[in-house]
Amino acid sequence: MMHPAMEQQKVHVAKGGITATLHSRCSILAAANPKEGPGLPRGNKYECNWSFKETGLPPPLASRFDIIWMIRDEVRIHDDERIARHILDNRTSGKSEAQLENTIELGHLNRRRVIHHHLRKRK
Repeated sequence: MMHPAMEQQKVHVAKGGITATLHSRCSILAAANPKEGPGLPRGNKYECNWSFKETGLPPPLASRFDIIWMIRDEVRIHDDERIARHILDNRTSGKSEAQLENTIELGHLNRRRVIHHHLRKRK
């Protein structure tokens, strides 16, 4: 049912003595995870068939998509833990993003704002 809907933008239905053709004009955005989990090197990552095998998506179905964009997550435990800790700390503190941005320096952009603010105060 997915193949003709994606390729011809039509779905043919024959149920209960009624035969109809329905238009399926819509966009499909799909996502898939590797069957074996992230971070496991498998095959040649530049080979198109390898990506279909990795996700379990059959090539006839995958060929109906206009764009297939592979996003690979390189596993870096230290960075992943740091990002997760930052997200959890922000979400469990009970403060809004605006309050957190005013009180916590999260990088060179906020430092630049603080320096700019103090320089403007001096004038």
